[in-house]
Amino acid sequence: MSARYILSAMEFYQVAPDNPVYTIGRPLFDKAEIPLENGKTFRIITENNSKENKYVQEAFS
Repeated sequence: MSARYILSAMEFYQVAPDNPVYTIGRPLFDKAEIPLENGKTFRIITENNSKENKYVQEAFS
């Protein structure tokens, strides 16, 4: 699978190739983890993930 598809399925993708701004939305997965180079992990965790419950309520680091 391509990285672009994986990031799109997690609804985390870059708005424009030359701009490091990302957008988020309702992911296909309930949980996803991406290991980062600095040893940390980027986690996406959803609750009540459904077509009806499609809006992001909170994002934090």
